[in-house]
Amino acid sequence: MAALLWPDTTDQHALGNLRAALTDVRRFADGLLDSSSEWLAIRPTVHVDVLRLAALRDRHGHWEEPVATARDMMALGELLPGWYDDWVLSHRRVLSHLRLEILDGLLEQFLTGGDLRMAMRVATASATLEPLRESSHRAMAQIYIAAGDPVMAFQVYRDFRRRSIAEFGLGPTSLFDKLMAPLLEERQLRRTIPAVGPAELGDDATRLDGEAS
Repeated sequence: MAALLWPDTTDQHALGNLRAALTDVRRFADGLLDSSSEWLAIRPTVHVDVLRLAALRDRHGHWEEPVATARDMMALGELLPGWYDDWVLSHRRVLSHLRLEILDGLLEQFLTGGDLRMAMRVATASATLEPLRESSHRAMAQIYIAAGDPVMAFQVYRDFRRRSIAEFGLGPTSLFDKLMAPLLEERQLRRTIPAVGPAELGDDATRLDGEAS
């Protein structure tokens, strides 16, 4: 443990740092750790959000309080912010993936239950966590379409497409394109039909004006 936390110093110095750290833990967070001359562990009575994430993932789609679970996931910060050791970065990626799995399950549960508001919040949280993850943006567009807001659905699609092409030179997958196809066709149709003003309507416009008056 000492070598893991202080890899750039001698074993003796690292052990001294570990002893000092354990003294601080006992002083400021007594009851957090179990330790002996051979092992060091967090006590079973301590709530660990990392372990809770794994337990939540195993209950995929069967959360008794999905709204509370969604709020927890959206409020959850990253693992050990400010640390950039290789082992931290590796675990941070694992936990981020776990969190996305849980958000995906919650999204499915909210959509099945017809709760579009919570579904949108969850999809937005997923897209914020991984900005280039297409499935999150596709879910957002799907929810906008279901809510009768095709303009916002198109904006989500357009913004994701621009970013994806700029970053990787790749556009959305056929799944996203297929979802948006009816909106894109309507948009293209409206662009090909010229707008007709009152002057071009001639007698019809005069007749309509008379009927209105």
